[in-house]
Amino acid sequence: MSIEDVLTWLSRRLVCGSLTLEHGAAVRTFVCDAGYVASASSNDPSEELGRILLAKGLVDEPSMDEARQVQADTGVPLSRILSMVGKITEERLRALLEERALQAILDVFCWDEGTFAFEPTSDLPEAAELPIAVQLHVCLDEGRKRAAQWKVLRERIPSDNIVLRIADREALAATVAAAGPAQAAAFEAVAGALERGLSVGQMLADVGIARLPLFECLAALLEGGSLALPGALALGPDAPVEALTAEAERLAAAGERLDAFELARRARLAAPRDGAVETLYRATERALFAELSRELLTSFRVPALLVEPGQIDGLDLSDPERALVRRVDGRWDLLSLMRSSSLREAEALITFKRLADRGIISL
Repeated sequence: MSIEDVLTWLSRRLVCGSLTLEHGAAVRTFVCDAGYVASASSNDPSEELGRILLAKGLVDEPSMDEARQVQADTGVPLSRILSMVGKITEERLRALLEERALQAILDVFCWDEGTFAFEPTSDLPEAAELPIAVQLHVCLDEGRKRAAQWKVLRERIPSDNIVLRIADREALAATVAAAGPAQAAAFEAVAGALERGLSVGQMLADVGIARLPLFECLAALLEGGSLALPGALALGPDAPVEALTAEAERLAAAGERLDAFELARRARLAAPRDGAVETLYRATERALFAELSRELLTSFRVPALLVEPGQIDGLDLSDPERALVRRVDGRWDLLSLMRSSSLREAEALITFKRLADRGIISL
């Protein structure tokens, strides 16, 4: 089930219980009560209430330190302590908690894959903070908009493994300096992560910015010319064969096997009779197949479809890609799908990896 289907089911059935969503190391739990989210929790430090209050300037450091000490001594929720001592009103706190819960659910609409579990109960657990009431149908409406935005951004930045290159340091510094108060901290954090050479996925864990805002920030920097995509993605569709092969050889030497293969594949399509190009293609294919075999075939994996079956015809896919996608049914394991495909095993595995990076299937 997609996250949209899960929330639709919870909203229509008016069930009560705990919904736990996991993606990699990220874990979020939402207590649902008859069409509402009654409380939310996360293992993401950036979503901790104290950090949010400090970031928004609603509570100062000394008051927060004092409240946290009281919390450690008494076990009373932080929100209740701050409300009781008059540092922030209960109404403002509840609004912040509801906004945090909504944004946490909306962020899940940007996950390419994940798992969920729902545990129904007649006795809802006591909320760790103030009780809230976020309507599930509001989450669904906003989530569908978020999913549409995410699709556009994912086409611009197709993988979390991409390491974006700083193309113009002066333009990057000017963009950060010109950012408004609401964006300045995010741009500064992203600029620092770029300087350290972090991948997009590493930034998500490092800078404390939710997925959609981070991708919006990176897309804006790409459009402004501050950043550039790495080799295979930076060379446009009209790049000459010589440029494709030269960059493919450079990336292969640097160990960037997937990007090297993609460029060699493009060169082969452009010059199918060139023996040197064919040799390069076969070499990059063998290297990538060996790497992906170690990564994906040493354990039992069952690919899952991340798009609705009815959407497959509308996707920008080649005929072999479309044929492989249609065979993914959540029952056949990866190795069996490879061996039963009309493609060579190396081609099939690489194609599955490409489809996973695009968020069409999960591996």
